[in-house]
Amino acid sequence: MQDLLKIVPFGPDTNYHKQLRFVLGHGDFEPGGEYKRTTVIQNVNLLTPELIEEINLLIVKHGQQVAGHQEGDQLKTRCDSFVVETDVHYPTDLNLLYDCIRTLIRECKKRNLKGWRQSHHWLKKIRKLFFSVRTAQLANRRLDQVQAYLKACDHILERASASWDRLREKKKIKAKKHRQIQGFLKCGRLLSRQADRRILQGETIPADEKIYSVFEPHTRWIQKGKAGKPVELGVPVCIVEDQHQFVLTYRVMWQEEDVHVAIPILEETKKLFPDLFSCSFDKGFHNPLNQEKLREISNSH
Repeated sequence: MQDLLKIVPFGPDTNYHKQLRFVLGHGDFEPGGEYKRTTVIQNVNLLTPELIEEINLLIVKHGQQVAGHQEGDQLKTRCDSFVVETDVHYPTDLNLLYDCIRTLIRECKKRNLKGWRQSHHWLKKIRKLFFSVRTAQLANRRLDQVQAYLKACDHILERASASWDRLREKKKIKAKKHRQIQGFLKCGRLLSRQADRRILQGETIPADEKIYSVFEPHTRWIQKGKAGKPVELGVPVCIVEDQHQFVLTYRVMWQEEDVHVAIPILEETKKLFPDLFSCSFDKGFHNPLNQEKLREISNSH
């Protein structure tokens, strides 16, 4: 829920939007009833995923009745997936490493950690080295510049690791914050090694080893072959939609592909909506095993 609050702005909409105030039980001219951000956070956190699913089911079934769907009528559905894009820049190991380093320097400066008096100077130096290797074309990129950039980044990573370890030993940092910093340190070391392997040693980094965002590590590199948009950065979501354009079920595919979710999402939809009669899929969901299992599900009902 905390992640949701970062995306959805609760402010003027919650306090002044007439329709939303009506849903909350306030009249047009009723004074008071202003909601502070803390109140919203505390109440939204009371909504469990199970409760949200129940509310969603009630809304969909009521909407189907309004659309003229009667109990026992056949539900004709389609299953499709789309990408929910994350707010990230185009990822390379060099600029993602820079993201890690500048974040660590900023966090160390914010805490006024010992040994970070020259943090502003180090950040300027890292930025200068980064832009020198980023702007150069691959064919013209000087290896000594890359080596200097990686060496400076490794130096910051070592200093940051030692500083936060000392802070942890003195129990002056919360466990959540420590895990966050350790995540940046881990990503920084990984990206530094990958940049060394790719640029200095000429290796090709396997796709399953790559990171596409430091701040949103769930981001995936997705190629769906769309015209004008060959690559999308985000997380795919699979939905089942009925003929009335209501979304019956959904599934966030953190690591899965379309072929992996075809059977589970259809079984879940059939369980919630027994009137399900048919479901169409595009070719991305097809494989022989799925075809066989779908035939078994159809025959069993």
